[in-house]
Amino acid sequence: MTETTEVEQDVIVLEIGERDIRFSKRKAEAKYSAYINQMAGKKLTKASHNYCVDTVIEEDHASLRAILNSNKGAALQIGGMLSDEVAPELEIRVKKR
Repeated sequence: MTETTEVEQDVIVLEIGERDIRFSKRKAEAKYSAYINQMAGKKLTKASHNYCVDTVIEEDHASLRAILNSNKGAALQIGGMLSDEVAPELEIRVKKR
């Protein structure tokens, strides 16, 4: 049985193209509210870009920058995937009257 270290538990790995880009789960959770608030203010691209850049692990920063600079809309997709990993999961149902 393999034990995961605290550092490994703090990492979200997204496979983007043929690269694994690592993000800090702790930072993503801490910045989640600011991300959602910027998104609500209609600053979708900027919010996503900031969320990605602020939460990526330093060693993967250059790779992430290359992806963001060469693919329009990448920040929105990556930010969405990160938020899916840290957003609180609620059980929500529509109740019929």
